[in-house]
Amino acid sequence: MRKSFFLALVFEMVSQTSTLLALQTYPLINQQKTAAPISRDQQNRIAVAGDRIQQIFGAEGFFDVQSDDVGGQIFVKCLNSKSTKPQTITLITESGLTHDLKLLPQEIEFQSILLKPTLTSEKPKQPSLPYRQRLITLMKAMVQGQKIDGYKVTPLKHADRAFKKSLTIKTMAVYHGEHEEGYVYHLKNEGNEPLLLREQSLALPQDFAIALTHTRIQPGETSSLFVITKTKRSS
Repeated sequence: MRKSFFLALVFEMVSQTSTLLALQTYPLINQQKTAAPISRDQQNRIAVAGDRIQQIFGAEGFFDVQSDDVGGQIFVKCLNSKSTKPQTITLITESGLTHDLKLLPQEIEFQSILLKPTLTSEKPKQPSLPYRQRLITLMKAMVQGQKIDGYKVTPLKHADRAFKKSLTIKTMAVYHGEHEEGYVYHLKNEGNEPLLLREQSLALPQDFAIALTHTRIQPGETSSLFVITKTKRSS
């Protein structure tokens, strides 16, 4: 018995002297941020307990991200193994949770990060539909100009993204939701030449979905733009 206790004590002391334990567990609070150290030269694993990571934003140019489509986890490796500059990625889970994860590259072994969703006492402000179905339902309501449960519709006062100079923008409405917001714009070609519009050139990194009624508009013609993007947090 004493020998077993001694071995356990030695193992605990050795573990405490390591740079950082490979397993990290944090609460996942919707629309909040968590900072976590990762290995800067080895692959790191990130998973959400009882949920699946469906989308990742902000990793471009900083991390190589591989997705496990079966388990719903991701594997992240720094593209620059010498950099210690913190970078933030945004995770969206299959159940619709959004969480910012500030990754801190360090000279440590690979890390496993487990995020555990935390229940709140707040009543849901919108139906708990699956993420994809929620986007489809919101986009359909925006295109048809209808109200939708869980979203507050208000006039859109100004455009918050850049457009071509020959386009005039008539801002229409914004759908305020708990997890995302939908914006409706009407665009008009005021130039003398046809305009070719592309969703990719109008999209911002925080956008979830974007759609145009017309991608090619002649002088004097109009097109509607529908954007679903990340909810802006109150300061």
